[in-house]
Order: sequence, then structure tokens, then C-alpha cells
Amino acid sequence: SCSIGKATPVITLSASSGTVVDGKTVTFTATVKSGSTAKVSGKLNTTSGTIAKATVSPNGDTTITNADNSSGIATTVTVTGVANGSSTITVKFTPTDTTNFNSAANKTYSVTVTKSATIPTAASYCK
Repeated sequence: SCSIGKATPVITLSASSGTVVDGKTVTFTATVKSGSTAKVSGKLNTTSGTIAKATVSPNGDTTITNADNSSGIATTVTVTGVANGSSTITVKFTPTDTTNFNSAANKTYSVTVTKSATIPTAASYCK
């Protein structure tokens, strides 16, 4: 008898970390590749964790269809700073076909949220 191992899709991120000002956004790209000659479909899941200092969009599942192993399928993820501090965005991929594909190793994007600078107005000087 012969057994063929499952292929393991791969997630790559365009950046592993970033800094964003409170109330502003930063983006990174999550790309899923099949890890084999076959194409893979499934769910890409992005979440901002329990002590989120940043929100993420899309939040939850994004459907990936027919990602190959050369260019893959890229999804732009937008991170919005909501409070000072650090937050970790977790990116997961679960294939629809679990007979031939494993889940991809999770990737994380670390974001540091900083306070926006207070810009003095003319009114604050002319009292």
C-alpha cells in the first residue's frame, strides 16, 4: 500500500509588526499558498485577541478559493489603533479539504498603538 502525506498550506505576512497612532490605521497583507501542486480553498481567520489595543478588519473568516503555490491568494488586513499599548493580531488558515491538506501554521502581527500628538490651537495661546 501507498500513503501520500497531506500538503501544508503556508501563510506569509508582508510585515510582522507595525506601529499605528490611536485612531489611525495600518495595513499588512496575508497571503495563503497551497504548499503543493494542488490548489487549496478554505477560511483565513484574523482576530485581534482578548486584550485588543487595536481592531482588525476583516475580523473573523475570509473565504479563500483556489490558492495555488506560486502567487497564492492575498488578503489586505487593516488594523486600527484603539488604545495605547501592544496588541497581537493572529492569522490562521483552515482548509476546506482536510483529507489532503493540513491547517497552516498560525502567523502573528504585533502592533504597537501610540497616542496621537496634541497639536496646540490658536485658541489655546490667545486667552
